[in-house]
Amino acid sequence: MIFEPQSLLDHVVTLGVITPQVIRQAGPIRGTIALLKLLFIFSTLQLVWTRYLTARKNRPLYIQQANVAEDFALRLLRWSAVNLHPRVVRAVTGRSSATQIIKWRAYRNGWTKYNEQVEEKVLEEGPERTEGIWVRHDKTKRHDIILLYIHGGGYAVLSAKFYLEFQLAMQSNLLDAGYENPAIFSLDYTLAPDKHFPGQLNEAMLAYKEVLAAADADTKICIGGDSAGGMLTLTLLQELAIRKLRVEGMRHPDLALLISPWVTLKTHLHRASDLDYIQPDTLARFADMYTGGTGVGAFSAPASPGSCQDEGIWEAARPARGYVVTYGEEEGLADDIKYLIQHQKSRGADVRVLVDAGGVHVWPVVSLQFCTTNERRLLGIQSIVREIRSALA
Repeated sequence: MIFEPQSLLDHVVTLGVITPQVIRQAGPIRGTIALLKLLFIFSTLQLVWTRYLTARKNRPLYIQQANVAEDFALRLLRWSAVNLHPRVVRAVTGRSSATQIIKWRAYRNGWTKYNEQVEEKVLEEGPERTEGIWVRHDKTKRHDIILLYIHGGGYAVLSAKFYLEFQLAMQSNLLDAGYENPAIFSLDYTLAPDKHFPGQLNEAMLAYKEVLAAADADTKICIGGDSAGGMLTLTLLQELAIRKLRVEGMRHPDLALLISPWVTLKTHLHRASDLDYIQPDTLARFADMYTGGTGVGAFSAPASPGSCQDEGIWEAARPARGYVVTYGEEEGLADDIKYLIQHQKSRGADVRVLVDAGGVHVWPVVSLQFCTTNERRLLGIQSIVREIRSALA
C-alpha cells in the first residue's frame, strides 16, 4: 500500500493538525512566532540564497537534485530540529497528530481502510509494558519474513504511528520482492525523559519476544530501525549476545537493518553538517535525556553500543546474514557509521552498504515524506528491500 506524493492540500491539512499542538506546547505568542519564523523567515531567506544566489557547482548535491518544494521541506525540518523544544516536536509527531494525518492521507488516496491488516497491540511481561503496531498481509497464515522495526527520534520524539506510511510502503515492497506473507511489528517504546535506559531496551526485548512468538522455524527474522532505533537495534543484538554467552540465549535474528544508525551516544565522529537536520548539539541533548545524564559512565556500553570494546560480544551479536546499512552522504553521523561498517567488515561480518548520494539523515524515511515523485520517494525503500531479499536468499 503506497500513497501518492504529498500534495499542497496534504501540507495544508498537516499544518492545520500541528498548529494547535505547537501553540499549546509553546504558548500562543511563542508558538505563533515560531510558526512564522519557520514558514516565512529563516527557511525562505536561506533557500533563496543557496538555491538562486549561489553558483550551481557550489550547491550541495541534494539541492542540485531537489526541486523547490523538496528543498523547502528539508529546510523546515532542519529549522524545526534545531529550534523547537523536544516537547513541541513530540506533540507534533506523536500518536494523536500522526493518527489524524495518516487517516487523512489514506482517505485522500481513496482508501477507507488499509489493504494490509494493521493492529495496535499492548505487550506486558511482569512489570514491563510496551506497545506496538502490527502490519500484516494475512495474520491467519505463517509469515515467511517478519521485520521488527524500531523508530528513531533521539529516543525523545516521534512514534510508531508517525512511521505507519513508511511501514505500509515497506510491506508493499516486500510483497513485490517475492515474499508471500511478510509482516512488520513497529515498536512504540516509551520516550525519554519519561523513561531512561535500560527501559527502552527492556521494551525492545518484549517486542522481540512478540516477533518470535509469531514466527516459526522457517520464518526469516530481521530487526532494524533508523537513527536511535538503529542504536537500539544494536543494543538489543548485544543484549541477545550476552544472553547467548551466558547460555541463556533465545533465537538470534537472521539479519539487521540499520538506517542511519546513531551508533555511539557521544563521540568526536559526530560532525556538523551544512545540510543535515541532525547536529552534534542535538544528539548530545538527546543522549542526556536517554541516559539521565548521570556521569561519564552513562554514555558507555550497553547504552551506547558503539562504545562496546568486547569483541566477543560483537561477534556473538552479529546476525547470521549480517547487516544492511544505509546512510546519507551529507549526514552528520556518516563518520561514525563508516567506522561501524569498517569495524564489522574487518572482523568478517557480511555488511551490505547503501549510500544515498547527497542524502541526509534517515533519507529513505525523509524522502518518502518530502520527495514529489514516486521514483525519488521509493528509491531508498526499494534498495533496502532488494538488499534484504538478497541477504536472506
